[in-house]
Parts: sequence; structure tokens; C-alpha cells
Amino acid sequence: MIHDFLFGLFKKGHGPDFVQQYQGGPWASQEFQKWRNKAQDGELTLGGLSCAASQLPLMIMRKQIMIDKLFNHEGLDPADIGVVSSGIQLKFFYDIDDLLGFASRNLYSPNHAIMDIQVDSGDLPLSAHVGYWENEVVSRETAKLFYDYAQ
Repeated sequence: MIHDFLFGLFKKGHGPDFVQQYQGGPWASQEFQKWRNKAQDGELTLGGLSCAASQLPLMIMRKQIMIDKLFNHEGLDPADIGVVSSGIQLKFFYDIDDLLGFASRNLYSPNHAIMDIQVDSGDLPLSAHVGYWENEVVSRETAKLFYDYAQ
């Protein structure tokens, strides 16, 4: 999941589980650590991120620290995944017919750089879940996100 990957790169004082458990072999851990060091030193930043069919609301329950934050009405810190802009930096696309994709903006606080966008990518659960790639709104809004960042 992209949240976990970015959390591993940008969260200060956090050692990703897959690195600590040597998952993916020594090459994966070494390569990830190289990019993590750059992120921790401020040499690597997140430009823009577009996510379709976010499962973050389901997956958040895998880490007690995240459950505790939500229970205490704190919200997840977007800076922990590299979202630090004053403009829109992260767009979540979801379809209400997609059983595995959810709006996710309100999990973060503050969330001014994050946008939820509801789209119609299909009428049945399967077509809704796989239809984001052909959805004009997803394509247009993703292109706009990257164009705006490039400016």
C-alpha cells in the first residue's frame, strides 16, 4: 500500500517492518534505505500523488499507533507520508459502487492538501473497482495535479 511505503520513507523515527524483517531480500532493504535516507535528509520530497480505490480506511487497523490517533480524534499527520504543501498534493478517487475503494481525506489532519473526488467508474462492484484507469475525471484530475506541481 502506498501509504505504508511513504510512511516508511518520510516518518521520522519509524523503521519500516519489511526492512526490519529483511523482507524482499538484502537488495530491497538496501535500496529502500538509500531513498529513506534521502527523504529523512530533505533531499527527496513528494511532488503529487493520485490514488484510486483507496483501501486505507480498512488497512489503517494494522498499526496500533494509527488506531490510537484516530481514537483520540487526532487524525493521521499528512507530513508522515510527505504531504506538506499548501496546495493540493494528494487526490483520492473513489466510486460509491466500489466495495474496496473509499474516500480517505478525513483520516488526515490537517487535510488541506488532500482532496477526495467521487467518480463513476462503473455500476457494478467489479467494474467500479477496475474502471478508474479508463475514467476521464481520474485522468484529467491526475494530469492537472502533476501539471500544477510542475509549474
